[in-house]
Amino acid sequence: MNFEKDRFNGINLPLASLRSINSCGVGEFYDLIPMIDWVKEINMDIIQLLPINDTGYDSSPYNALSSIALHPIYISLHALEQLSDHPNLQEKLTEFIPYNKEQRVQYDDVLRMKMDFLRLYYSQTKVLYQSDESFIAYKNKYPWIKRYALFKTLKETQNLSSWKKWPDELKNPSPTTVKELYELHDDEIEFHFFVQYICYNQLLIVKRHAHSKGVMIMGDIPILISPESVDVWFYRRFFNMKYAAGAPPDEFNKDGQYWGFPIYDWKELKADNYRWWDRRLKYAENFYDIFRIDHVIGFYRIWAIPPRQLAIKGEFIPSDEKKFTKLGHCSLKALLKFTHMHPIGEDLGSMPTPASVSKSLDTLGIDRTIVVRWEIFKTTGEFIPYDKYKKGSYCTLSTHDSETLTQWFRDFPDEAKAFCKAFDMPYKKKLTKTMREKILTDAHHTNSRFHINLLQEYLALFPKLVWECPDDERINRPGMVLPTNWTYRLRPTVEEIVTSKTLKKMMKKIIE
Repeated sequence: MNFEKDRFNGINLPLASLRSINSCGVGEFYDLIPMIDWVKEINMDIIQLLPINDTGYDSSPYNALSSIALHPIYISLHALEQLSDHPNLQEKLTEFIPYNKEQRVQYDDVLRMKMDFLRLYYSQTKVLYQSDESFIAYKNKYPWIKRYALFKTLKETQNLSSWKKWPDELKNPSPTTVKELYELHDDEIEFHFFVQYICYNQLLIVKRHAHSKGVMIMGDIPILISPESVDVWFYRRFFNMKYAAGAPPDEFNKDGQYWGFPIYDWKELKADNYRWWDRRLKYAENFYDIFRIDHVIGFYRIWAIPPRQLAIKGEFIPSDEKKFTKLGHCSLKALLKFTHMHPIGEDLGSMPTPASVSKSLDTLGIDRTIVVRWEIFKTTGEFIPYDKYKKGSYCTLSTHDSETLTQWFRDFPDEAKAFCKAFDMPYKKKLTKTMREKILTDAHHTNSRFHINLLQEYLALFPKLVWECPDDERINRPGMVLPTNWTYRLRPTVEEIVTSKTLKKMMKKIIE
């Protein structure tokens, strides 16, 4: 795709939050097709997705069981091949209907039902798939799936327990044991190959459709990986298990944050020519044109905490600026050679980015992230004018971890008042339609190259398109374990969104 334009516009869309007449209790790959058509009609260029890697029964997209494998929960069941030849399966699709009517995604129930459906479908169609040349070619091209499939299989045999609690012959299998396990669980491993093949084909069709419309897909590559992932189990040498990643104390979290993810052993990764990252980025490139590098500062230095200790007990590794600047720059430079995707770095955080790191990101061509409400001069505390935004940047009004605009105006009136004063707006505690339209319009006309906002920020222009309680529009509250985290669902269906003439007219007006 061409990145020579001065300005790109798009929507940020958590895939799980969609629902259509055909989806089964959660947003699915093919729900993106009408959204792509709609994005094209309103003259936008990009659909941004949150991570869609397999996270098992954890609804957080940032706690993946695999750095590469896609999540089966997003498979569009209604579009499976040969489905019309199996009336019993078509009948089972009706069992998902009640879950489409829930205000929030019933994640565990939907995933369990989908996996049961896929197993039944596989048992009735596997003869056709196993002789399919494209399926065979896929298995030969991506051998990493065999390791992932074995891990998934073993996890199921061990009642989804942590791999650290498995019998030693499974926790630390020898090459001979691994070979024996492959043979023992051959059919189950074939099933997981089949599931990933379906995910691959459906998302590939989505990307091809997007390109036919001149729309780009932006993916999200989390820097860290779950300690319960196949990656940590199988490639332990690439991870420093003596520490867990987190964040130091700041004004928002006085005790800091303990994330629990292992940190990388960059020496081992480099010694292996970063092949772990190569596989990861090459596979993602099948589906994305742009990728968000989550917590990009973590490539330079990471807040490392001894396991099960308070976050305040952590330290930055490396701590020396010359060392961490060189580490991050060399690592990212090597990784970027593996892909043609355009990089956007998420460099947010309460601690200022060191000047040497900012220079490194610029040199590498990694666009930084700007959240308008946090874009202030460090010396005066005043908001930075839109025309002063750096050209190589991604501008947004809110994130999946932040309050929505409505919540921000309601809960942080002093900040909102200062914002209104800076951008020549009258302040009102309850954001009006006129105010929201101006904020969205201005945010699409900053000096940044990319202008992308969460879809619900636009839908909020029309009260019937969002939930009555503003708090129900928030996606996640970081650092808190809540039943509402990562279960957000858009109030209107895909069909209601794409057929709304008033919404379409307003969207065109905002970005024109």
